[in-house]
Amino acid sequence: MLAKKGGIRSLLASVLAATICIGGTGIGVLATEQSETELRDTDQQAAIAINEEATTVDEASKSVTEMTTSVPETAPQSRTKSNQPGQVQNVRVRVLSNHTVDIAWNRVNNAEGYLVYRMVDNGKLEFIHITTQTSCVDRHAQTGVPNFYFVFAYRKNADGSFNPGPASRYVYAIPQASSAIPTVQNVKARSVGPNSVHLTWNKAANVDGYAIYRKTGSTGKLEYVYVTSNNYFTDSKATANEANFYFVFAYRKPWSGGIIIGPSSKYTYAIPTLPDVTGLRAATAGNQVKVSWNAVNGADGYVIYRKIDKEKTLQYMYIVGKEVRTWTDVKPVKGKTNFYFVVPYSMVNGNRVIKSPKPYAYAVVTESTDTGNAKAINRAKYHLNRMAFSYNRLVDQLKEEGFSPAEAKYGVDNCGANWYYQAYKASLEYFEFTAFSKIGLIEQLEYEEFTKEQATYAANNCGADWNEQAVRKAKQHLQEADFTRERLIDQLVFEGFTHSQAIYGVEQNGL
Repeated sequence: MLAKKGGIRSLLASVLAATICIGGTGIGVLATEQSETELRDTDQQAAIAINEEATTVDEASKSVTEMTTSVPETAPQSRTKSNQPGQVQNVRVRVLSNHTVDIAWNRVNNAEGYLVYRMVDNGKLEFIHITTQTSCVDRHAQTGVPNFYFVFAYRKNADGSFNPGPASRYVYAIPQASSAIPTVQNVKARSVGPNSVHLTWNKAANVDGYAIYRKTGSTGKLEYVYVTSNNYFTDSKATANEANFYFVFAYRKPWSGGIIIGPSSKYTYAIPTLPDVTGLRAATAGNQVKVSWNAVNGADGYVIYRKIDKEKTLQYMYIVGKEVRTWTDVKPVKGKTNFYFVVPYSMVNGNRVIKSPKPYAYAVVTESTDTGNAKAINRAKYHLNRMAFSYNRLVDQLKEEGFSPAEAKYGVDNCGANWYYQAYKASLEYFEFTAFSKIGLIEQLEYEEFTKEQATYAANNCGADWNEQAVRKAKQHLQEADFTRERLIDQLVFEGFTHSQAIYGVEQNGL
């Protein structure tokens, strides 16, 4: 806001009067939105200030000379008309953040450089920048008030003193608290290979891009990774088998180059390992079982394990090279369920690195190979007596065993299964291997193709103590990576535990 007498109006009038003395006047542009009426009012106030306080050309010239003496140490000390550069034209500004203003102008042909000044409502004209370029950034602008900017071209006299040209037309910007660069939200990371992590996040409004940083326990340093205009990125240089923590910053680009970054996002992390195999199948072929899978990018080979019925111990069966996609079990246990796990591995410093077995497929070898609707019903009941299935997964299993789609559907439709009970039964089976939050359990059951209603029923009736599940989950994370108390709480909340459950789980693990 312009004062009535003295202060900004007085000093602004002097600067504008100096502009008049070389034949140009002008009111600058506003970098935030204002109505035409407000701009006209500002013009009128400035014009009044000029008429009231800039009475002579000599006084105006003197005010500019006094103003330029505030340049530190190398301040202009004299004016030599023959060596004086022209007036800077087309000064423009834009707000980059709540304390940052971008400034640019046209080049003056005979100038050696430029002096940039700022004035705010305390009436003080401050030197802020000297440059040979035609743009700069004010990183210390005041929030919520007009910041007026003036640019002077200069040449140096023989004695090294500055000889500035006339003041440019002023421009001003009003940074607001709402101008701040937003914090990036919902950053997620997942392993997609032995040295690769895929990141995603929500798009931020009115930014030019995102800067990604990474921190690992081995270095302890926050390292720059990449800048991108997308809201996703794959880091192909992550540290294998170690927690890689990621931070994402939104940024805006000033005219002078580089970036102005906002506050850090919440961290997320992933431990780069080979992904699980996909397309895992186990199909009977006479008295044998053929296991097949899709290739895993980056794998050096595969380790095959087998488990019989409800046994908890995995039995090592075979190891194959990376080019192999199938393996046949020539001696499956007949009359029982043979579960097969295929685990990709990578060679690191001469050691075989194998991740925990997760996906499995299974098959049952029996004496009879008859098909038909009646047989499909019996097979469906047989499978349900051994483990839980969703409707769709049981249909797929029967088709894998050689039943036609119609026979498989008939068998599942008529096997008498209660799918709500199957979801409940599946939840108990999951708890034997790992911990879940209530939300995480529902998501896992839906992944196994139970309906939302069936999954919710199971979570509500499985009898789980979610506090104890948080304790188990926290313990699992601490066995995989180092965590601070705050990071582990954040991770548990991210996985669906409530904040109070997460705190309980962390505290019971000694953090």
